[in-house]
Amino acid sequence: MANKLWNGADALYLTPADWSPFGLPAAGDTARIGAGQVTLSSAKITGVALTVASSSSASPTFVLSNGTLDPATTLTIAASTTSATLSITNYNYNAGTINVVSPSATAVALVLFPNDVGPAILGSAGNIAVDGGAAFQLSNKANAAGLTNAGNIFINNSYGGTRGSLFTIPVDGTGTFFINNGTYTVFADSIGSGQIFRFGAGTETVQINAPTVNNAYFVGLTATARVALLGLNSTTVNYKTTSANSGDLVFSQGNTVVSTLHFYGDLVLNSFNVSSVAPNGVPFTIVAGSGAAPVRVTYTDTVTGVSGTDPATYYTGPVNYLQFQYIWNSTDSVNMVGQSDNMFLKGGGKSDAIVAHGGSNVIDGGGGSDFITGGTGADGGTDTIFIDGRGGVETWSSIVNFHKGDAVTIFGFRAGVSTLPFTPVDGAQGYQGATIHSELNGNGTGVNGSVTFVGISLADAQSKFTYSNGNVGGADYLFIQYTG
Repeated sequence: MANKLWNGADALYLTPADWSPFGLPAAGDTARIGAGQVTLSSAKITGVALTVASSSSASPTFVLSNGTLDPATTLTIAASTTSATLSITNYNYNAGTINVVSPSATAVALVLFPNDVGPAILGSAGNIAVDGGAAFQLSNKANAAGLTNAGNIFINNSYGGTRGSLFTIPVDGTGTFFINNGTYTVFADSIGSGQIFRFGAGTETVQINAPTVNNAYFVGLTATARVALLGLNSTTVNYKTTSANSGDLVFSQGNTVVSTLHFYGDLVLNSFNVSSVAPNGVPFTIVAGSGAAPVRVTYTDTVTGVSGTDPATYYTGPVNYLQFQYIWNSTDSVNMVGQSDNMFLKGGGKSDAIVAHGGSNVIDGGGGSDFITGGTGADGGTDTIFIDGRGGVETWSSIVNFHKGDAVTIFGFRAGVSTLPFTPVDGAQGYQGATIHSELNGNGTGVNGSVTFVGISLADAQSKFTYSNGNVGGADYLFIQYTG
């Protein structure tokens, strides 16, 4: 093991005479470049701990040009009172560790991608650690350039104060950024869908200057961490669950989606605090964690008057598009409102009011007279609704937002026995529409099962609904679907 020192020349790394003592650094050696521009061209460094460090009198540059750093290699770019630079030209690969260190607030450790005359690509399956602030920047976009991160990038600040790192390059790949120690990191170009950003426990900030081309996933956003979206103008924000442990925070301007942030975790809309600020006249949308437990259902027991919230549970049944479920476990009537898409919502045996949020839902009113509000269908979702008329008492249920693709199953309806007359307009004031008034036990036994399709005309009910009968587990039913 030897300690190697570069003599300050502008030359190729593979020049034995420019190293002291004479000879190229070998595996297990430490090497230091304190001046000059040194280029690794179409070659590999194996097992060397190489430091490129500036001083008050010199600002060295290390150039990777079709170069490779093997897994046992460590390259440290360290700025002190002046800058130190790693320059990326052509196609390069890091399987080892690159440390970019800037302990001084007045000097910057630079990673340049000068793609004026050719490509400037760094692929990394190893580690890159940025400590104290650094700049990863392009000279222009004349040719292909960027960072393909398939490993880990650690953004740290061991030196205190306000220290930021800047990425003006496209970032893609399937790697992870660890945002730690109160850092402020700015991404001014696109971020690929394979990147994951993990926040620490401090006051970290990720600023995204191009929010329309950000496709990264975020993990661990706390109440003190934040994502700052530059110049984002939106009128609404919603959270859409996309899987059991991920979802999208969607920003819209009217009906147009203008940006989407992807998150991993058990989250809903109330998991976030979203605000707008404009320091120095520059608008930002700020997204921080709220620290609140997820709320997927709000409810009020109409007998006791007790209201509450519930995170619901993950749905594990046979319907593949459902993600969460909430089943009312009291014999009291309930007013229940879903706060997430794609839910199974079930009332009790009394008269309930159930409101779905969006997406595609299964809503089971149970027995009694139910007031059911499905999704609007604006997001392409459809709802499946169940109503039970077998309780031996007269029921009258109403369905709001019944639209194409929706379906309702009415238990207790017997083919050839129960009647199916429609009244053109009936129902509670403000919630009227075509209404079935059925004598479930046969003609002349008295109406005991009514359903109002709010806002639906008789003509649509007759021309756009399809009707079929069936029996499951000994229970007769009428199945109505809006197909027109």
